[in-house]
Amino acid sequence: MRQPAIITFLVMAAVFFGGAIGGLALTSALAPDAHLLRWFGLGALPLAFVTGAFLWLAIAFGRGLVHTLRRRKLPAFASDQAIPPGAAAFVFTSTGIMALFGVLVAMAPNRFGFWPTLVLCIGTGAGYSLLCQHLARRGYLPVYDLESER
Repeated sequence: MRQPAIITFLVMAAVFFGGAIGGLALTSALAPDAHLLRWFGLGALPLAFVTGAFLWLAIAFGRGLVHTLRRRKLPAFASDQAIPPGAAAFVFTSTGIMALFGVLVAMAPNRFGFWPTLVLCIGTGAGYSLLCQHLARRGYLPVYDLESER
């Protein structure tokens, strides 16, 4: 069941801006002398969030289209308050983007060396992605609603 609009907005803003602050803090802690990487850290997790949200809705649209073509009726998740499937998209996008970001940070002069830095960045991305997936499945992230466009 979806949550009220004000709750989803506040949660979305917290996840987005919290990801930016977390990425900046991670970059500053791992590579304090790499000032250019801080900009990448500022945008890595928010980019993962936005990409995951688009992929989540694309998966839901694809599944709904296939379901409709096969059975000639709308799927159950097309109802007014249902949460669409595909929230696992956050896991793939966030972990993948943070893996690429981790390679950038690990190649820069850092405190821990290549592999520990890479593992820490991937772990951060995985944790962030699981948080986003959990919030999406519980209805705390916004879903574009075609019914409201009528």
